[in-house]
Amino acid sequence: MNTMPFRLPPWMLVLLALTVLIPTGCAQDTRTEAQRVADARTSIEKLRYREAIIEMRNLLLNNSRNSEARLLLGEALLALGDFATAQKEAERARDLGAPPERYAEMLARALQGTGNHVEVLSEIRTIDIENEELVSTLKALRARSMLEIGSIDRAVASFNEELDAAKSVEARRIALMGLASIAANEEDFEQAESLNLQAIELAPGVPETVLALGRVYLKQEKYQHARDLLARARTEEIRARREDWFFLEAQYIEALLGLNDLEGAREATRSLVAIGHDHPMALYLQGRVAFDAGNNDRAIDYFQQVLASYPNYSPAHALMGIAMIQLEDFDQAEMHLANAVINNPDNARARRLLAETRLRMGRDKAAVRTLSDGLSLDDTNTDLLTMLGRARLRGGDQSAGLDNLEEAYRRTPDSVQAGLALASAYLSSGDSLRAISVLRSLPEKALSDERRSILIRVAQLDNNNQARAERQIESLLVDAPNDRYVIGLAGSFYAAINKLDEARKLFRKLLADSPGNRSAMLNILNLDERIDDYTESRALFEAAHAEDASDLLPTLVLARIYEATGDSARSLEMIKIANSNDPSALLPNLMLASQALRDRDYKAAEEFTAIAVKEYPASARAHALHGFALMYRNQTSEARMSFQRAVVLSPETIQYRYFLGRSALASGQFFLARSSFATVIRNDDNHLPARRSMGVLQANAGKTIQADKLVDDIEENFGKNRPALVAVGEIRAAQGKALEAIEAFEAAQALGPSWAVAQALFTVRKAHELDDPTQTLVGWQQRFPEDSRPQLKIAQYHHEQGDHVRAIREYEHLLNIDPNSIIAHNNLAWLTFQRNQSGDQTRAIELARTAFELSDESPGVADTYGWLLFQTGQIDDSRHVLRDAFDQVTATGSPEIAFHYASVLAHDGAWTTAQSVLENALRTEGRFPSRRAAQSLLDTITVDRE
Repeated sequence: MNTMPFRLPPWMLVLLALTVLIPTGCAQDTRTEAQRVADARTSIEKLRYREAIIEMRNLLLNNSRNSEARLLLGEALLALGDFATAQKEAERARDLGAPPERYAEMLARALQGTGNHVEVLSEIRTIDIENEELVSTLKALRARSMLEIGSIDRAVASFNEELDAAKSVEARRIALMGLASIAANEEDFEQAESLNLQAIELAPGVPETVLALGRVYLKQEKYQHARDLLARARTEEIRARREDWFFLEAQYIEALLGLNDLEGAREATRSLVAIGHDHPMALYLQGRVAFDAGNNDRAIDYFQQVLASYPNYSPAHALMGIAMIQLEDFDQAEMHLANAVINNPDNARARRLLAETRLRMGRDKAAVRTLSDGLSLDDTNTDLLTMLGRARLRGGDQSAGLDNLEEAYRRTPDSVQAGLALASAYLSSGDSLRAISVLRSLPEKALSDERRSILIRVAQLDNNNQARAERQIESLLVDAPNDRYVIGLAGSFYAAINKLDEARKLFRKLLADSPGNRSAMLNILNLDERIDDYTESRALFEAAHAEDASDLLPTLVLARIYEATGDSARSLEMIKIANSNDPSALLPNLMLASQALRDRDYKAAEEFTAIAVKEYPASARAHALHGFALMYRNQTSEARMSFQRAVVLSPETIQYRYFLGRSALASGQFFLARSSFATVIRNDDNHLPARRSMGVLQANAGKTIQADKLVDDIEENFGKNRPALVAVGEIRAAQGKALEAIEAFEAAQALGPSWAVAQALFTVRKAHELDDPTQTLVGWQQRFPEDSRPQLKIAQYHHEQGDHVRAIREYEHLLNIDPNSIIAHNNLAWLTFQRNQSGDQTRAIELARTAFELSDESPGVADTYGWLLFQTGQIDDSRHVLRDAFDQVTATGSPEIAFHYASVLAHDGAWTTAQSVLENALRTEGRFPSRRAAQSLLDTITVDRE
């Protein structure tokens, strides 16, 4: 339905204007402009800035050239933090002739507020100002801008100059704060604290200085000092300045949280929310309060809201990661902690947690990389060094791992964590004597006697003597029958020596003592997998799922169990349940994407992976699957970028690098493709696809010798199996050696039918114009009559050859096999319309409409339908269809669609728009079928308009 925009009649607009301009229920304002300016100044002195703003704006409605009103308006706006508008008012006052003494300081502060520090240095001059105090203040402000743009030496010299001159209290305050800022950036917090205290003594109560000192206190974890300072500053005066009040309250809450005063922090957040309920800092601090109170779900909700606005805010990512660890959602924990580290590489705690998470996930190499990067920034961090040793041991680098752990323990011999890690490493290497030595050397108060005894006895387990080790395990169970650590250790030991019944009993005991223990349930699952009988684990996880259907872990484990037991339908159902419970969770989206790729539903795969890469930008697998989906949808450049991200995140995964090469090759990035394939071949001698792709690349580049060598290598190393023969065929085809390519492909086909090889044979024969290139397709069609793919290729071939009679017959046959073929409906519609026999127009419209409906209104199919409607005089229907098709493309990218839409526009008399569309379409360098008709239409429009 066409609707016109609603407009008021002119008489009503006049009436509304009069209603706005004529005061109702009160007398006219009889004050002079001077009196109104004086009243505004009084409002500012009483911190009633909004009153002053209203007053001056009303005055300026009547006299926009009152510079004094501009200055007062700018002063009030500046006080409320509206720097951009304050800057405009200062500039207007300057343009109206106000002296520099009146506007210069305001303009400088407004420019600094908007971050225009270069303009401060270029615009703010002191040469024409006689007031020495103001000159000193302006010089200090200029020095602050020097500092902001990185001219630190000049800034320091200027700050010291104003401190020595002592002509302006404000200049000295700014100088002290500037020097304090430099000290804080250099982590000299004591100096920063001292300088900020001096600034406060000079000018007590200035919010900017109070906040600067508060930040320094919080950096040093002097929470008591920060709380006392900020509590004194929470006055009515600071509340008049809303932005200052907001950040002061935020710092106050951080101080209370540092002192573990949760109740006080919770009360203070109410004040913060009242000032700015949707400000990310308010949301983050509410999340902090919830997190510290142990309410992870509520905390996560707040942090997600913060990250929606500020996706790179490291503190929110860090706490989200910790919350996810506590919820045992390690995929999400890894994603958030990786973001925290990327955005703040110096955050050692986030880095340590990220490495720990990756170790739990079995991503040992990634953990090593995370920790090594951290130690390159701070090689004194013993915690990172200890974890690096553990990670290297897990990854199989025994020597380097032990070196790291020994060095960490040497640096901190009183560290229980470093000692236990080293003792564990000695145990894993079979050096029980050194393990016992370390355990005995730990500080007495670090471990209870019972725990120390248990650990030493564990160290004495003899892995080379199974009977003796088993006796020691039994002794441990007698001495500590209810110790969960001992029970779990014993269960794992029995599982390792293949005494599965004993292991199962112990894990059942853990479950009896601690119902719902995830570790015990997963261990029972592992036992079930070894005997291929999932009865017990299935019952355990089905009960957990029934108890809480929103819990991802049992839902996904059940998907794994159902898949293993052959119930693929129920497995997919569980994955969908997990996805509906948490649409942003990583694993369900990746599992659904993998299923969609198997089903060739590439659009769905792209949608699932798009969510995954948005929510988990640090997941290499998410980016890789996104790349697959994009590649199958012919979005090769985007696919290449996805694979590049996957390689950066997981450089050790060869397959990601191979598909990076594939996508680079498809998008014309030949150097990147060559280097990617070379890296894969260098790291994996048996990677046939990389050799094949490199061979095709070299052949296309005309490097015959290199391509021949790769063929020889493939034949020598892989023999005459089907994949090797296909690889040889593809390289020979790329070299233009048609007969050798056909020989290789036919040899591969002789080993068993393959549709891909059948297509390859058709492609080679067609490219070299050999007799009857469709013979392979016909043979496949006869062998597999229900397969529509060869029929489509045959129909398209005759269509391209101009044999429209044969093409129509083949498309009709294709519709018998695949009634929902969009291409068959679309192409058959066009050919039938062109044939123009009796009833063909009606038949063509029906076919085109069906294609249009089946295709979900894709632009190319919509263009066929719309153009046939136009050709048959159904202008109104064609207008909507062609307009919608054109809206999805560009004129230069789809000139044929542009010409058809322009034809409708010209028919409607929309000459200007039609001319613009046609001009853009004709700018395309490539040929398109209707170029001549489009040029003719453009010429006609141009002549008619002249």
